[in-house]
Amino acid sequence: MRVHRGGVSGAGGKECIGYHTSQGFESFYIAIEVSGHRGRTPPTSSVVPVSSHARKTRRRIARQKKAVKIFPRPTAGPLRPIVQCQTLKYNMKPRAGRGFTLEELKAAGIPKKLAPTIGIAVDHRRKNRSLEGLQSNVQRLKTYKAKLVIFPRRALKFKSGDSAPEELATATQVQGTYLPIAREQPSVELVKVTDEMKSFSAYGKLRVERMNKKQVGARLKKAAEAEKEEKK
Repeated sequence: MRVHRGGVSGAGGKECIGYHTSQGFESFYIAIEVSGHRGRTPPTSSVVPVSSHARKTRRRIARQKKAVKIFPRPTAGPLRPIVQCQTLKYNMKPRAGRGFTLEELKAAGIPKKLAPTIGIAVDHRRKNRSLEGLQSNVQRLKTYKAKLVIFPRRALKFKSGDSAPEELATATQVQGTYLPIAREQPSVELVKVTDEMKSFSAYGKLRVERMNKKQVGARLKKAAEAEKEEKK
């Protein structure tokens, strides 16, 4: 996109900015009021993003070209594992990780050198910290492997591991997200409020327990002295 600026005619004049896009749209000009003294540079916020529609069109065309280029692979890219977010604030939320570990691939029966060729991301640096995470990712790999359709490298020259011609005839390219990561929604159980709950004083209970914790040492010392006196 090329921008052409015109001159400013006096204080409070107008500045003309012409936009020429590369998508074949007609050129047009926007007049922007410039306040203040002569020669003052207008604020950057005065530039209107008029190329957003053309940019949207370019992105859509680029997505279509990429889908044709990577056919029959999914448009969303390789399969990613389920990992937990970092820090105490976000560690309860699952998200997509960089790649599957070598341990997960071994448990799913997928060679580490074969995985990238069939659309599975591999990360040899990541480590499995929990058994639940390992099992969920292994099951994710097995589900993906069961739905996988492998095309031969050369047409009409099938090798071991390639899908049957009947499956290839009905196979379509997956558009968008596949095997999405589902987040569990927390559920709240409702109970009926009883008279015992209403009469309970949470503040008083906390004060009593705080005092009990504070007096543990003194009470143990007093009990030991009493036991010593009894032995005498």
